[in-house]
Amino acid sequence: MKKKSILNSPRLLEMKKKRRTVVKRKIFVFSAIFVVVLVGLCFVSRIEKININTVEVSGNKVIDTEFIKEIALKKIQGTYLFVIPKTNFLLFPKNKIIKELNDQYKRLTDIEIKVRDMQVLEIQVKERVGLYTWCGESLPLEGVGLEDVKCYFMDREGYIFDQAPYFSGDVYFKFFGPLTLEKEKELSSISDSPAGHYFIPDLFARVVLLEDTFRDMDLRPSALFVSNETEMEFYLESSGTIGTAPKIIFNQNADFIKIAENLDAALSTPPFQTEFKEKYNSLSYIDLRFGNKVYYKFRY
Repeated sequence: MKKKSILNSPRLLEMKKKRRTVVKRKIFVFSAIFVVVLVGLCFVSRIEKININTVEVSGNKVIDTEFIKEIALKKIQGTYLFVIPKTNFLLFPKNKIIKELNDQYKRLTDIEIKVRDMQVLEIQVKERVGLYTWCGESLPLEGVGLEDVKCYFMDREGYIFDQAPYFSGDVYFKFFGPLTLEKEKELSSISDSPAGHYFIPDLFARVVLLEDTFRDMDLRPSALFVSNETEMEFYLESSGTIGTAPKIIFNQNADFIKIAENLDAALSTPPFQTEFKEKYNSLSYIDLRFGNKVYYKFRY
């Protein structure tokens, strides 16, 4: 009882009261300072000279400049916390602009954004170059011309980024077969657009090199078809449809240098050397799936 009465003595109670008063005053002062700073920041953030009012775009050749500007302008509309404008040169949503541009336009790559003179938003882009086309998961049905097939541009890494117009002849080398969304993930089906997908990413560079090698051998490959999980087929230029053109069959896991050497040796050895030149249009296939042996067949 004695200890309890000491703890509740008037003197100690008064000291506790003073401490609470000091704490309340400090909280009030810090709150007031915070409010003043916040109001000051809000006021400063709205100063015209430090807010973006112009968007400039460079590096684009295919995608319309106005489309890129429109996305950027939409992203810097509005405010943070209802008071701080998103046009502020320090606070504008840079990453969101880049993400939206990448999502909307797969052709774009290496997007760089910076602010000049605190008022000009500079967007510098690069566009992917279409070197090949992907024209579907399977070859066109018999009687279906390429003018009826929807093809898409691909870059040097096998990345699909935009729909391609119809080109007569073999302007672009064509690929057929399943796609991958990422280099590790196989797709079971393609949705509205294949843009943003890869074609055989683990083999693409080797296949392109093999195509170049065949061209150096005076062959004229025009398309490649991934026929199943283990085999591929190069189709050579022909006056008919792709499905009826001469083809070169090989295994995906083969030594591509070795099969090119085997084919080159076969093309230099009679009687195939003569038959290939004289009966090219009737060639059905060249089969390179069986080691050093090269099999071939003519339709007539």
